[in-house]
Amino acid sequence: MYINKKIFLLLLVLVVVIAGAIYFTINQFKSNDFENLNTNLLQIQAKTKNIKEKTIVEENKELLIGQAVPEELLTRFNLSNSESLRILSNEDLNKLGLSNIDADMKYIVDYESGEIYYVDGFQDKSGQTYYKLSEMNAITQE
Repeated sequence: MYINKKIFLLLLVLVVVIAGAIYFTINQFKSNDFENLNTNLLQIQAKTKNIKEKTIVEENKELLIGQAVPEELLTRFNLSNSESLRILSNEDLNKLGLSNIDADMKYIVDYESGEIYYVDGFQDKSGQTYYKLSEMNAITQE
């Protein structure tokens, strides 16, 4: 009887340790995903800011990289159709020198405001979904 209690306690401790390790690992992966996404958005913002400045200096909007944003995405994000709004393909990301980012048609750039949108969004622990770089920067600073 005494041995059964020891085995039971040992198994209980083992289950608690394993559950804790799994919880920690999952949280670490989610944190890494957020950090990677935030880094990608910041890289895109930096590159597109340079493009915007070049278009101003050369007075040539044709230098803007990206394609017209589909109507469904304009509606979804409550955006007005504008020449400064572009969605980036993998080819566009390569033109920006961001070949390490592989996300075809996942990023919308507003060259006018400098805002970057992630089409899939990022969901935090509370279930809130964030789509804009500015929103994601706000939650990292909290």
